[in-house]
Amino acid sequence: MTDNRTVAFVGPAGLLSPTGPDAGRAGRLLGLDLTQIDEPTILRGVISAQAPPPWNSLAEQTWGTYGKTAFAPVLLPTAKSLPTAVASLESTPDQPAAVWEKRQNHTLFWSAVPGLQPAMLRTIAQTAGIPVLANQDDSVYAGRGFVGIHAASAGAKRLRLPRPGQALELLSGKTWPDASQITIDLNYGDTAIFINTP
Repeated sequence: MTDNRTVAFVGPAGLLSPTGPDAGRAGRLLGLDLTQIDEPTILRGVISAQAPPPWNSLAEQTWGTYGKTAFAPVLLPTAKSLPTAVASLESTPDQPAAVWEKRQNHTLFWSAVPGLQPAMLRTIAQTAGIPVLANQDDSVYAGRGFVGIHAASAGAKRLRLPRPGQALELLSGKTWPDASQITIDLNYGDTAIFINTP
């Protein structure tokens, strides 16, 4: 939480101590005013239309657990967190569920609700300066110079490889002159694997 980094936590970070759950310990770790709720709580969040940029572009996005499964204890921001809250519990609109706070030496994102959606992960990555290789909700895998995409839906997929130059799709042999502007049509369940070429 230094050097102007963006730091993201999901769930009850720091809640467990050697003597049991401790909301104060979690609050000190995250630098937030937190409370432990002992009543079973359904962990579903919804992003507010009043959230600051870039979160307001995801207004009404929901995420979290499905069904009527409730958890206890849970760690939640107190009402004092409202100025930096970007989301609330779906069942309790006045209860903050996620916080986005720009601080002097870092930016903190913390969600009490698990299961962040792909658009939320992309937003965190973009604000942290991490390259986002695709804006669709397909599975993307990257490592050792390879970038793979597995289609969660049929249609045109747009990717950007992290390095400039040409791109080669290994399974078809097709090439693109600009690795930052790849468009490929995939059927549901198709996989494509790319690499930069000289």
